[in-house]
Amino acid sequence: MSRDARLFSEQSGYTVELFCDYSQWWRYNLYVVVIGYDHNGERVCYRNLVDRVYDIAEVGVTRSAPADYDPLRPVKLESGPCAYADVYLYVVPNTFPDSEFIKDSPAFNLVLQVSAGGRVLERSEHQVNQWGGLTVVAHRIDQGE
Repeated sequence: MSRDARLFSEQSGYTVELFCDYSQWWRYNLYVVVIGYDHNGERVCYRNLVDRVYDIAEVGVTRSAPADYDPLRPVKLESGPCAYADVYLYVVPNTFPDSEFIKDSPAFNLVLQVSAGGRVLERSEHQVNQWGGLTVVAHRIDQGE
């Protein structure tokens, strides 16, 4: 990698976004962490985002979406300047699905998108279990230059 390309990648950092059109997306709390590293593997930035709609409910509590809830729920986190980064994503249910039967509560899709310098580097789809949520640990993102 040239010095100019290396300098560009360390200055631009990464943008991590989540997209989900599931109608009950509000039932999940989100925890996103991005840890950025320089080309020597030294940690140079740490960013986190907590998007908690509700505290975790006791069994049997019935809830609905909060009145001010945005169904588009924009989720976006900037890494800060770095050469590459690891993404940690936790999708944690704050209440049980509407039905008590697993067959009535299929997984739904969540899209994780990573971009740098205005260019989409990755767009991956993940299945979120309605009962257990989703965990993505140390997902490496790199501009690959």
